[in-house]
Amino acid sequence: MGQLNLLPWAALVVEGNSPQNAVYWVEKVALHLTPSMGVYSQVRKVAPSSDRVLAAALGYKDLPSTSVALASQGEHATRVELTPLPSTEEEAKAIARHMRRGVRTLLNESATPEAVRANSQEAGVVHFTCHAFANSYDSYSSVLVLAPPLQEAGLLRAADSMDCWRLRADLVMLAACESSQGVVRRHEGVFGLARAFLFVGARSVGATLWQISDKSTALLMDAFYARYAQGTPKDEALRQAQIAMRKNKEFHDPYFWSGFILIGDYRNGFGSARPSTSVITTQVAPYMRFPLRSE
Repeated sequence: MGQLNLLPWAALVVEGNSPQNAVYWVEKVALHLTPSMGVYSQVRKVAPSSDRVLAAALGYKDLPSTSVALASQGEHATRVELTPLPSTEEEAKAIARHMRRGVRTLLNESATPEAVRANSQEAGVVHFTCHAFANSYDSYSSVLVLAPPLQEAGLLRAADSMDCWRLRADLVMLAACESSQGVVRRHEGVFGLARAFLFVGARSVGATLWQISDKSTALLMDAFYARYAQGTPKDEALRQAQIAMRKNKEFHDPYFWSGFILIGDYRNGFGSARPSTSVITTQVAPYMRFPLRSE
């Protein structure tokens, strides 16, 4: 069952027999995932600490080198290339524009692991737009590449967050490649960066299934936060953003939008100590929301 967490459920074709007339599942229902009912019960109890927002954005411009060593995992040690991400700063500006209140942005060299950790402790929303690399052998070594990006000190591994971070966040958004990937454990789901942030106090985590496009991600996040900031439930905000991308001539292909998933509690707790919604839902894995009464 763990492998089901790696499927792009939003891109499941439910009607039509060709790409031209296909109707995708996300056009019918809002979707959110959970690793288990135990995890779902845990995250729904999290009370967001505030309506502050922290955005950490790295563009990796003008680096003296583009190669960085990620891990010391014996035979699994590897080096990766850090390609520039020119749209990350615009993505951070869009978040600040939509969320407005109490937004702190850490750009490039200011986005060190310690600075991000310190500023996230009282944040209700924590957003990362940067490079990430999943480790399918050791879940604790999946990593976000922060500043300085070419040094060990700039690497935020899943193990680091689990050891040192404590959050009360309504949402942690990992707008980075393969941030929902990791080690798949039968009956328990995927262990990696997304699971680590759920462990340390995120009520929900937005994450990605594969390597994503820098430009399309900035557009998708712009559309998501426009709706989330207005109080729309997180899974519905993501659904509407994905549908908007589907209508974009340049980024209509499911590759550009269906790789984003929401893990955890779908309710929107931004700006309040606890979510006030009392919707009755029918839930399956992945969870679909069919409101039986108005929210």
